[in-house]
Amino acid sequence: MVRRRITIALILIFVAAIAGCVSNGDIGTAIEKWNKVADKTQEIRLLDEQLGKTMKADNVIIEPELAKDTPNLEKFLPILDKWQKTLDEERKILEEKSSLISDFAGSTVNLDGDAKRYGDSALKNTRESNRYETSSIDNFNRGIESLRTCFKILDKTSCSQSEQYFNAADSDTIKSNSYVDEANDDMKKLEALQ
Repeated sequence: MVRRRITIALILIFVAAIAGCVSNGDIGTAIEKWNKVADKTQEIRLLDEQLGKTMKADNVIIEPELAKDTPNLEKFLPILDKWQKTLDEERKILEEKSSLISDFAGSTVNLDGDAKRYGDSALKNTRESNRYETSSIDNFNRGIESLRTCFKILDKTSCSQSEQYFNAADSDTIKSNSYVDEANDDMKKLEALQ
């Protein structure tokens, strides 16, 4: 009778250990996939910062030129093209990130309990972040197009409209970053379960 209990206890310990290893393995896979998403998020943030600095520096050229009676519009087109190029790079990284988010989603399927809750929350938050980042890029593109119109025909309505688009893009970026922070918090909780 005692041997039987010891045998059953050992079997239960063995099963619990195997289950723990499988769970930790699943968590490890999810974290590995998440880190790839996080790397792309960081690339996007760096491009956002670069674009912000570039726009600030370029405005030093744009504003005095627009104040002239006959501004040299040719000066503006290369600036807008440069901004557009950065946004195109950002969109490409965002598309790569979308694919990595799908990989991360697949890695959370086998999680359970708290791990599942944290993984699902991180997934939801990172998808929302991506949605707002996409909207930010779209609004920046609209702003650039409004500026092109503004510069071509010196239409003040287009100029003020471009400012609205840029403000909306900034707002979307702030929301995106907020969701990224929440997802990072979820992943810290998930890592603690390893």
